[in-house]
Amino acid sequence: MGWQNDAIERLSQSAHPAGGWAYQTHLEPSAEPTACACLALCAHDAEPKSVRRGLQWLARQQQESGGVAVMAGMTSPCWVTGLAALAWTNASEDAEFATPRNRGVQWLLETEGKPFKSNPNVYG
Repeated sequence: MGWQNDAIERLSQSAHPAGGWAYQTHLEPSAEPTACACLALCAHDAEPKSVRRGLQWLARQQQESGGVAVMAGMTSPCWVTGLAALAWTNASEDAEFATPRNRGVQWLLETEGKPFKSNPNVYG
């Protein structure tokens, strides 16, 4: 399990100073890599401090509606809300994340997408 420990350590150390993770280390944090990193680190009981900072970063990005946009400063798209809710659920014993989790789940339940028109040239 040496390579796994190395990967977990590298992931933990690649957290952005503002909290959260970015698609690349020189970029600002984004919701998808932050939620995925928190989920991965929680699954390996690693670095609770970096996970907590990531979950707090996600909570700061949550909008009044409960949705979490893909990047800070954006209002949509909010498809990443489900990943954020899963990450907050992993911290279920931590009351700090109960409210953002519940608001995110409510947003998911109330949100309707637009039907996708299939392109037969692409999908057959």
